[in-house]
Amino acid sequence: MKLTASRREFLMTLTGLLTMPPRLMASPAGSIGTFEHLFNSQSLWNARPVDPVLGTATIPRKDNVAWLEQDKYAAKLFRATASDGPMTVQGRDAAEGIWVADELRNRPVIVPHFPENVVPATGLDGHCEILDESTGFIHSFFQLSFDATEKVWKAGKYTASSVSGSGWGSPARPDGPRASGTPSTSGILRAHEIGSAIVPHALAVAAHTNALKSGPLYPATLQDTTGANEYSGSFPMGTLFMLSPDFDSEALNLPNARVIARTLKVYGARLTDTAFRTFSFAGEIGGQWSQAVDRNNLWRSSWAEDLDRIRDHLRPVISMSSWLDSEGVAFTPLPWERMNLLSMRGPWAKQEGPEESESGFETISNLFLFPETRSPIAYNQTLHLRDDASHDPWFQWTQGCWYINPKPGQRYRVKAVGFNQATGGLDVRARDGTTVLASVWDLKVGETADLTWPARASITKVFVRAPPGPPSGIRLELQAA
Repeated sequence: MKLTASRREFLMTLTGLLTMPPRLMASPAGSIGTFEHLFNSQSLWNARPVDPVLGTATIPRKDNVAWLEQDKYAAKLFRATASDGPMTVQGRDAAEGIWVADELRNRPVIVPHFPENVVPATGLDGHCEILDESTGFIHSFFQLSFDATEKVWKAGKYTASSVSGSGWGSPARPDGPRASGTPSTSGILRAHEIGSAIVPHALAVAAHTNALKSGPLYPATLQDTTGANEYSGSFPMGTLFMLSPDFDSEALNLPNARVIARTLKVYGARLTDTAFRTFSFAGEIGGQWSQAVDRNNLWRSSWAEDLDRIRDHLRPVISMSSWLDSEGVAFTPLPWERMNLLSMRGPWAKQEGPEESESGFETISNLFLFPETRSPIAYNQTLHLRDDASHDPWFQWTQGCWYINPKPGQRYRVKAVGFNQATGGLDVRARDGTTVLASVWDLKVGETADLTWPARASITKVFVRAPPGPPSGIRLELQAA
């Protein structure tokens, strides 16, 4: 819908759109994410809250200059197809390769389809994302650049996620290129969305540290690894902001500001990152969302006035009656505690097998992979409880801890996922490390087992094995039964 009707006629059309029965407000994307509309229908990027109740806290004006970033600190999503060739991306800071977040190790990353038109953001963060439409994976890079001397691509960090996923982290895979654990293209104002009456998803925003409060808020899984001690505000990472229904979006000066305001009244905006002395909306590199300058490249004060007005009227959502997905169907978001809590990322210790065998967790398949072998191979890992009383508990998953501790007395189901003959199991031990309180052993792919989490649980040992035979892979999932 374009703003070609008179103001009164347009407002009548918009009012009709917002008061339609929920199913008529459906997004065309359905439950499968696409290049044009990322993530599934129940993603909290694509869902809209019903009857939201707004708080009273405001975003501080000091050091939060309202801005729309679509240049060097923004991001762009590139489309890869099966006709694009592969590319190996080396490490920017480590000779052994990129930091692969969900594997907790440095290694070179081979992107199976890497388009020739890739140009990462030129700012220090160097964000860049590639959606491989042949696989459905989004390859997310932090500090990606092309080394013209060595003729090689390099990056500082890599994560992978499904285009049909949630667009957020999870207890098993909490990390992402944004501080909040999301891909850098989540919630951005896409270039192709220009001309919409309302953008069909929540928007991503970043704020100065004086607006942020330590402790990420669902669905955000993380916050800054450095600088979080400077947070001095009211809003955790993941906060949902909205404009009240009576905010007059049509009184704003410029059409793109009006689109943003309408979107904020329906879907809102999520706090996903920090910014230096700005409160920034995220636009896609190459898009035309910012109207800060006119066709003659002269500064428009009216654009700054519009964004200031939006910033000043944003309020945090403190509750809502329910959620509607992008197809207009009511649903209840799955909390962290009901997701898979167990990651296969490691670190792993070899217990048995040939010295030359290369086994380990692989981020794309989300499986512990074994090579073809003529003799048995076995590995184990040890998981400790996360200490919520510590200064910064959200990063203990990088040190062999659960991201979310299993709850004593809760019934859990352990499921083995993978292929071929790999097996897996776990046992739950007391603090002494030897007393076994509960165990599940040698689950084959497709099998499940239930256990009640023991009250004295302190240490969890996870075991994976492969018999002689072809390559195999396995993932154990632990989810509330």
